[in-house]
Amino acid sequence: VVGVSVTGSEFSGKGRQLLFHISARMSSGRNKTTRKGLSQFRMLDTELRKLFPSFERVLPPKWCDSAKLGKLDTALREKVLEKYMLKFIGIAATEYLLLCWLFPDSKVKATSASPGLQTAAEAARMAGSEAPTKPSPPKDLTLAHVEFTWNPQDEVELFMQEGQIVQVVTQDTGSPGWWKGLTVDGQLGLFPYNHVELLDKRVGGAVV
Repeated sequence: VVGVSVTGSEFSGKGRQLLFHISARMSSGRNKTTRKGLSQFRMLDTELRKLFPSFERVLPPKWCDSAKLGKLDTALREKVLEKYMLKFIGIAATEYLLLCWLFPDSKVKATSASPGLQTAAEAARMAGSEAPTKPSPPKDLTLAHVEFTWNPQDEVELFMQEGQIVQVVTQDTGSPGWWKGLTVDGQLGLFPYNHVELLDKRVGGAVV
């Protein structure tokens, strides 16, 4: 694999699973395509953590798995997933895992791979071939809709655009009028609370 991109997403099947369209450019010059769900990304990351605990990568926050996001956040989520996969490329071991996960039916061999890597690769194949599951919204989760764009004044503040959804991590920041939030692309920071509107926890999954 020499390149990979997320080209879109769709809800598919009876359970309305969210699947991402992935295009991989192979060293042979041809492109191969597949579809993966967020639960499959999570399973891949679990195997990656076992082998390479310090490998730097970031998936969207888990609350994004069950949230029906607007166009802005949907595009951000796709970019985060694409960036995540690109980190696998250029390192033989992780590239091997990615290829096994993307195309579990392909005949991929790595004769010099360690037994641990071979085991993880098989798990990656399983993670890639298993049907994606529909995630459940995390408990005790507070989400908010951004009503007004906020441009940070310093590095501890959070950039937010009107129309985004953010997780309110805490309202108790020690700074009156400021909350701490987490965006779809994993950015964490402070923002003025009067720039968002809290979503009803009972209908949050349907609203966003």
